[in-house]
Amino acid sequence: MGDIKTSYDERLLGSIERISATLRHAERKVADVIMTDPEQVMSLSIKAFAARAEVSEPTVLRFVRKLGCSGYSDFKLRLARETAVAKMYIDAPSVAANTNVSDIVTRMSEAAKAALDQATNELDTQVLEAIATALNESRRVFCFGTGGTSAILAEEAENRFFRLGLSVQATSDGYRQQMTAAVSGPGDVLLVFSVTGRPTHLVSCAADASANGAKVIAITRPESPLAEQAHLVLTMDTVDQEAFYNLPNQARYAQLFALDCIAGHLAILRSESAENLSRIRLTLSRLHGHVERQPIGD
Repeated sequence: MGDIKTSYDERLLGSIERISATLRHAERKVADVIMTDPEQVMSLSIKAFAARAEVSEPTVLRFVRKLGCSGYSDFKLRLARETAVAKMYIDAPSVAANTNVSDIVTRMSEAAKAALDQATNELDTQVLEAIATALNESRRVFCFGTGGTSAILAEEAENRFFRLGLSVQATSDGYRQQMTAAVSGPGDVLLVFSVTGRPTHLVSCAADASANGAKVIAITRPESPLAEQAHLVLTMDTVDQEAFYNLPNQARYAQLFALDCIAGHLAILRSESAENLSRIRLTLSRLHGHVERQPIGD
């Protein structure tokens, strides 16, 4: 029973819980140290860990290999990645028990304000101006994103830009993105949103489009694989200071702010913007009558 092993894809803490009934006495001591304080374990050398668990170093190595790790360093790396994501769920019961509606409203407001403040301080106005100019001079604009936040921002970019007279399309479908990059060329612009700058298919699309003569613009993390493939990069490096399951990704506020700034400057550059928005407003007014405080263009 002690030889049960876990797969690499299974979460470490879940693996330990699953095999806990099969563990020998020394292995259970190792497991107890990990489960009691996984974050503290990440700072321990194997010697310090063995001392805390009151077992030998070979016992620690055997245990982490049973979890599917190649060694102690690999174990700590995987544990660090897991706890960074899982902490919000591990802490969820205690967070929920001590949180009321007012706390949630305050937390959301503070997260949004912090993201906007950071984005404002980091925004490179020269790059923003260059991006707006490239969009204004483009033949076609393709907006790409993947996942929840970035895919939604790509759709929002299409929604903003078509009103200003740009020929623009948005897609979050990976195959469609690859095909679009393949047929792009001089005069085209790829506007790519990504919080991390790491999705491999977006990086591939950027490389293909660039090779075909299109201009690649990225709103993403600096020095990321996507940023390296882009001609223009508006860096967004918003980092969530809290990791709770009920706190939204602050990057969405930063990305939306960046898009607002781009669209605002683009509207100034395009002489037909006011006329387009006026025609849109008149068309909608004929449909449902005049509505007070209706957003421009809606």
